[in-house]
Amino acid sequence: MKTAEIPREWLVECLASSDIVEATRCELRYMRLGDEEAEALLTNISPSFRTKWREFIGLMLADDQLWYFRSPLSTWNDFSGRSGFAIVRGGNPISSLISCKS
Repeated sequence: MKTAEIPREWLVECLASSDIVEATRCELRYMRLGDEEAEALLTNISPSFRTKWREFIGLMLADDQLWYFRSPLSTWNDFSGRSGFAIVRGGNPISSLISCKS
């Protein structure tokens, strides 16, 4: 978890819930996994990621939004891609939690 270094253009989807399973389900949709693969991953969210998630969500204030973000395809092709979640305050990402890197 760190101060957001992600541009607003990377924000893909505003999440309706801060529930870790629902957030992960959103991310898995963008990975285009099959239903069985996705369900297996949802039931095996690591304890360390759950701890990081609780700390991350703890940074949110009442009017903040939680977004899923994903860097452009070109960053994935050159092995600098990343995706994850961002806390957005006043329209700007203020903190991020990276969940996937290339």
